[in-house]
Amino acid sequence: MKKQTQKEIVLNQLYKKGFVSNFWAIENYILRLGDIIFRLKNEGYDIEGDFAKNIKGFRSKEEKNWVYVLAPHYQRVGKDLCFIK
Repeated sequence: MKKQTQKEIVLNQLYKKGFVSNFWAIENYILRLGDIIFRLKNEGYDIEGDFAKNIKGFRSKEEKNWVYVLAPHYQRVGKDLCFIK
């Protein structure tokens, strides 16, 4: 069986949960999350990122946790990013 790349792991998490965070990435030994998100955006994926405390409808224990959300799971209302479950 072929081992998954870090990009595939991040993409699977985005489809499964709708988001990835920097803390999740570190726990999964993914240290270049920003680079992976940059490459996914260049491939055409609609991904937004912000601090967890700034995303309406998203709950996180850590306010300083940076979160990336995949397009079907967020909606932009003016300047606000709203998480949709």
